[in-house]
Amino acid sequence: MAKPTIGLFHKHPHASAECCIGMIRALSKSFRVELLGPKECTYRRMKSMQIVAFPGGVGEADDWSQIFHNAVADVRLFVQKGGVYLGVCMGAYWAGPKYFDLLSGVTVDQYIGKGEIRRSYRTVAKVLWNGQPETMFFWDGPTFTGSDFETVATYANGLPMAIRQGRVGLIGCHPESEESWYAPKYLQKHWHGGRHHALLRDFALSLHG
Repeated sequence: MAKPTIGLFHKHPHASAECCIGMIRALSKSFRVELLGPKECTYRRMKSMQIVAFPGGVGEADDWSQIFHNAVADVRLFVQKGGVYLGVCMGAYWAGPKYFDLLSGVTVDQYIGKGEIRRSYRTVAKVLWNGQPETMFFWDGPTFTGSDFETVATYANGLPMAIRQGRVGLIGCHPESEESWYAPKYLQKHWHGGRHHALLRDFALSLHG
């Protein structure tokens, strides 16, 4: 059976090269991954894909508008026609009302300041993923407010960390993180050994299914 196809957006640093590499390695066991540049985010290009994925990176509002001003309607149409949107960290922010506006009654908010993490830096967050405790790589990811969604994972204080609403799946942390991300001494003991790649892969498969 042919693997389903994921179109992975890439444009460093807005879609970080290391995040893209991590997502390719995490997802390629179950998906055929194709790269999408800014000019390729068209419905004509994406309609043969089952999922479009937007990774973490640097994405201020002005930068986002310049990159996607011609693509917003196409991404929305892709989801409306049955495609899946997968957003990780910055890609999750981009699903919100100020960006692609793919959610109904859900706000995408910065997690920093709402829990144990008070500033933006490479760190880890304690989460519950499907009820199981994990310590997951975090770098200024979002949380979500609203009621009409399924919560897959929560932060330590109970706020949503990973959610599904229809064909939109969003994750605040970085399950695609690789061992090199944990090089600082304060992070080394938290390397997940690839376990979080399986969580991301299962999350994507559940969206596709």
